[in-house]
Amino acid sequence: AQNGVGIFIRESLAQNVLEVVRISSRLMLIKLRMGKQVLTVFSAYAPQTGESEDTKNEFWNTLSDAVRKTPSSEIPLILGDLNGHVGNKANGFHGVHGGFSYGSQNEDGIRFLEFAESHELSLLNTYFKKRAEHLTHNGWRL
Repeated sequence: AQNGVGIFIRESLAQNVLEVVRISSRLMLIKLRMGKQVLTVFSAYAPQTGESEDTKNEFWNTLSDAVRKTPSSEIPLILGDLNGHVGNKANGFHGVHGGFSYGSQNEDGIRFLEFAESHELSLLNTYFKKRAEHLTHNGWRL
């Protein structure tokens, strides 16, 4: 089976779409004009744990190149399944990781944090404490 990503957008925002680009089967972007600002939203599906290092490196290099090419006047937002556990502690990634999450870090999560740090991005969902029923373990809701 082939992995892939897509983008859904509310019909009322369709007139704000400036561009949609399929970068790879795992990565797309959509540029939206939001008032005076342009928002570049990346839809990403990272290789899972167990896939080859070459596949993972190719994905992260492609995403890195795409983010680097985003003009500084635009706001980048990366959404999707990045297939890593960033853990429940910032562990030296202050400014990137807000200190709230679930479970323990794994290698793919560290790769994700290093990527965010190198592009001066933050993992927004680690900045908010979640209710217990919203925490997940291995992709399943508790």
